[in-house]
Amino acid sequence: MIIHAGEYRLRSFTLCDVEEFYRIAHEPKVKQYVMFAYPENVEECFSTVAIYSRGDCINDFYLAIEKENIMVGAIIAVRMEGKVLDVSEIISKEFRGQGIMTIAMKAFVEWLKDNTQYEELSFEIEENNVSSLRQAAKHNTILRKEHNGYKNYRLKIR
Repeated sequence: MIIHAGEYRLRSFTLCDVEEFYRIAHEPKVKQYVMFAYPENVEECFSTVAIYSRGDCINDFYLAIEKENIMVGAIIAVRMEGKVLDVSEIISKEFRGQGIMTIAMKAFVEWLKDNTQYEELSFEIEENNVSSLRQAAKHNTILRKEHNGYKNYRLKIR
């Protein structure tokens, strides 16, 4: 699957992405905030990317975000319940603060509207993750609940 987002491209993962995903995901903030995507080593990264490369783009979406064939981030969206996807976002530290994730998420949401029956996206964000909280506000999400140091936001698609 490929989604065009201005100068960026969202595409399904392949096994060729191991090195690039390791470069962006083996980083302290990913370990702290998106720990399931954090690879301890290259072998673990291979296993993670192998799972991501089998995403069906129906129940689970594992999308690499590229600019000029360089991976700058990823969107991981997995069906939670009914017509809701649980979403996590990773952006490489050298590309943070440039609006890339805002552009990528808008394109992903539009694609979901046009091609699926999903109704909402869910974001579970640690309350001290200022960057992700700011990103959630850019997506016009609605705070649903707060619990155990986390905030759950929902974004209506339709």
